[in-house]
Amino acid sequence: MNSDKPRDPNLIPITVSMEAVSGVAAVAAFPEAIDLKQEGSAEPLRVFEREFAIGLQINATADAATGPYTLPLRVRYQACDEKQCYLPITAPLALSLSVSATATTVAPPA
Repeated sequence: MNSDKPRDPNLIPITVSMEAVSGVAAVAAFPEAIDLKQEGSAEPLRVFEREFAIGLQINATADAATGPYTLPLRVRYQACDEKQCYLPITAPLALSLSVSATATTVAPPA
């Protein structure tokens, strides 16, 4: 699928978005893209191939209520192969987590 920064502005980048949840924010981190030569295109596509991981850093504000949260996420992406790019898809996801009063700040992995 297209990376989060496709070279062609007409292609749909992969995005992860979250509906507003009071006291919680999310930031996505994407892996390095690879080049994919597509028939009829002078410049290769920047894509994520086969299986890959998207990091998601969740931040709770100091005034966030403690307890369980369900974060409604959406992943929007456009798959491409060596011949063509397909219609974009938006997939809903839900992430469950718990905010604790005794939680400490954790540095995100590199």
